[in-house]
Amino acid sequence: MDPYIFSVNVNLSANSDTCRSALNLKQRRVLHYVKEGSLMKLKSFLRKHKDLELNFTQGKKHRSPLHIACSHGNDAVLRLLLKHGADPLQPDRNGDTPLHQAAKRALKHGKRGKRPCNINKLFLRLNCF
Repeated sequence: MDPYIFSVNVNLSANSDTCRSALNLKQRRVLHYVKEGSLMKLKSFLRKHKDLELNFTQGKKHRSPLHIACSHGNDAVLRLLLKHGADPLQPDRNGDTPLHQAAKRALKHGKRGKRPCNINKLFLRLNCF
């Protein structure tokens, strides 16, 4: 292999990693706010970063922030993510959509646990397309 070509490839990959890590920092912050249920922090962050794509996935399960909001049962965060363009039809690694996550949580916890993610609101949002 030509050493010049190798060094160019290394430099290109380093630049793409730099761009990716800058985006990952924003994505990690969104995930942190979703997981902790910090509605006001998430709302403020999304206002500042209007161009942020919310349909990214993370982890081995390839779950989006909307999947996580539904699995945590946070209706307010769910509505905010939908308002900012999160895709309710985006499947995770197993093919489950956020609606599946909401239904699983409702079946698992019912009225015993924390209030489940509002499946009706998510379903109505799906039907509005």
